Amino acid sequence: MSVTVEFQGHGINLKVTGAKLWPHTVLFYCRTQFSFVYIFYLQATKQNKPLLIIVRFAEVSTSWSGALRFGFTLHDPATLTRESLPRYACPDLTNRPGYWAKALPERLARLGSVLTFRYTVGGDVLFAIDGEEKGVSFTGISAKFPLWALIDIYGNTTCIEFVGK
Repeated sequence: MSVTVEFQGHGINLKVTGAKLWPHTVLFYCRTQFSFVYIFYLQATKQNKPLLIIVRFAEVSTSWSGALRFGFTLHDPATLTRESLPRYACPDLTNRPGYWAKALPERLARLGSVLTFRYTVGGDVLFAIDGEEKGVSFTGISAKFPLWALIDIYGNTTCIEFVGK
C-alpha cells in the first residue's frame, strides 16, 4: 500500500522535485536563494492527536547563519498565499496569533541528518536529531484545534527531504 505525504510550499525561492516511492512519497524542497521558503503539511492533525514529521537535510551550506525553523500553525495552508506570509518565520510569522516555530540550532543541521518533531497534547513541541531526543523546543501551542506542521527553509539549510510522517 502506498502512503502519500502531501506538503505545500510558499515562497519566491522555492524549487520542488519529487519521486513516488513505495511505501511513501519523497519530496525535496530546495531554496534557490537565501530565505523566504515555507513548507506546510497539508493534512491537519486531529484534536489531541500528535503528528510526527520526519525531515532529512538533503543539502546544507556554510555560506549563511542559522538553520531551518520548524513548528505548527492553526491556519489552514490552503488559505495562505505567498503574499500573506512574511519573509521570516522567526520572529515575523510567530508574532502573529496561531503560529508557533523555533529555530533549529545551526550545529544540528548537518548533511544527511534527520530531524523529527512532534507536539504533545500538553502543548510542548519535542524534537530529535538522528533518533536522539533533544528535548522540548518550545511550549504553549494549542492542541485543542487542528494543527498543520510548518517549516521555514532558512540559513544554511538549502534543501530538505520529507521522509515520512
